[in-house]
Amino acid sequence: MRGASKHIAAPLALAGLVFTVSGAAAESEYWSIDDFPSDQAPSFEDYPTRPPVPYELVSVDLQSHADAPDFAAALEAAIGRAPDFAAYHVVVQVGCGSGCFTVAAVNVDTGKVFVGPVAEHGVEYEAGSALLIVNPPAELRVGFTGGDDLQSEIPLTIFPKYYQLTDNGFEPVWCWRPDGNGGGDTEC
Repeated sequence: MRGASKHIAAPLALAGLVFTVSGAAAESEYWSIDDFPSDQAPSFEDYPTRPPVPYELVSVDLQSHADAPDFAAALEAAIGRAPDFAAYHVVVQVGCGSGCFTVAAVNVDTGKVFVGPVAEHGVEYEAGSALLIVNPPAELRVGFTGGDDLQSEIPLTIFPKYYQLTDNGFEPVWCWRPDGNGGGDTEC
């Protein structure tokens, strides 16, 4: 859906912080956002959905996913929210430790829960697209560089991953690893 607002979310603990790397680490342990092949990455327009439905989440089916009961408080806190992802879904983020969170989506029609990937450095999504970007390049640029330093040092373990929400859950569609493994495929 063109013109839709993008949702970008990062763990609150990371908001506004600029990370620096101390010590003399080997160059091969880090990568620069400048190396990311943005022209190859999927776009929201590649995974369109119908426009978001005009009603809110009224209940959550905690039996619809094995992990849903563990996330009950966060999932139920989404009740009353309008869809913000893939036309029928509300995105919920559940903290899983320092600086990371698990992404879940709840269908506003059925209450069905889809538990998805873990994000180390934010997610990006739109109401009119089924594409979810984990560790989006825009967030990596801001979080590790303050927005201007193109020679950032991002750990090799943190890289962009792209997922599509289907009836079966979150399915990987593309990723790019700065170490050369998994460039453009789904096996990162």
